[in-house]
Amino acid sequence: MFHFLRALLTGTLRTFQVHACDGNELQIECWPNTVINIYLAQYGRQVPSHQLCPPEGVTDGDLSMLNDTTNCLSTHALRTVEESCRDQRICNVKTSPQTFGYDPCPGVRKYAEVAYKCRPSEANAALLLPFHACGLSTYICRLVTVANTEILVHV
Repeated sequence: MFHFLRALLTGTLRTFQVHACDGNELQIECWPNTVINIYLAQYGRQVPSHQLCPPEGVTDGDLSMLNDTTNCLSTHALRTVEESCRDQRICNVKTSPQTFGYDPCPGVRKYAEVAYKCRPSEANAALLLPFHACGLSTYICRLVTVANTEILVHV
């Protein structure tokens, strides 16, 4: 049990990042016993096409000639992704202007980027409450069994 809780705590500290180009799906996934917690979501374009999600049908030589918009973002991206993925372990979000409510830069191929963490599900959150008393350094606590009940004690 102690190793399970320590692994669960450690895993919740990591931030994951995913992106998907228009027409593809964001694939957001957490480990068993955890759920998605969105920290950042953007939809639009902030970098030139030659760096991420070039227009379909454009060859590498033509990419340097593109003069595309690089400062357009949807104001609905965070809310859209958060509402779609709240309290789920696995979530797929179609990357398109329809999904995010409008087209922040018409005529430009866009992409979505998401940063998220995997937090313990409600069922596992109760198990982690004693760890807060010990801080994240679980090495100063020990799981012991007293009268068939496991408890954490400071060492």
